[in-house]
Amino acid sequence: MFDYLLVLAGETPLKKVEPKYMPPYNVVADTNIARQFIKKGMNEMARAFLQKAINKDPRYIPPYIELAKIYESQDKDKEAEEILRKALTADTENIIAMSGLGYLLAKKGRPKEAIEILSRAIKMDSYTPAYYYMAYALAKNGQMKEALSAFDSAISLNPYDPAIYLLRAEVYEGSRMLKEAASDYKRYLELLLKVGY
Repeated sequence: MFDYLLVLAGETPLKKVEPKYMPPYNVVADTNIARQFIKKGMNEMARAFLQKAINKDPRYIPPYIELAKIYESQDKDKEAEEILRKALTADTENIIAMSGLGYLLAKKGRPKEAIEILSRAIKMDSYTPAYYYMAYALAKNGQMKEALSAFDSAISLNPYDPAIYLLRAEVYEGSRMLKEAASDYKRYLELLLKVGY
């Protein structure tokens, strides 16, 4: 019906887009069960379900992302990096995996490698975390002016994402810009309480 109205209005109808890939239902179910375990703090149970999902369908990326988050929360950065690299092997254009890996590398003190990965991610899409992770990596690489510009780009994409302000506050604090850091920490807490992350 809507296509018919568009034609009447003199516009071309919308093209139907077929999804690129649909994972099996049981893989999605295993991933969702794992997410529930993560919410309850039962990371070992979640890890088992995520690994099961990956084994059933290595092309489905969300279990890799969730598993990397678990490893990162347990300070197992080597395992998190390995999982994110496996995710990128399964889907070389997955912007979420690229962004996560870039941030992890920047945190581990490998900003040049992080910048390379995050640059590819930014060229592919306007995914907000890619921008603020790039800003963080640039700051870790000593490129403060470019970092602040990248933070501004991230804020222009989504000014309500509290993670932007947390990372920028860390960067300000590391540069001894304490007034700006305090302001961003305050904004982070306000958004966190308002949004309810």
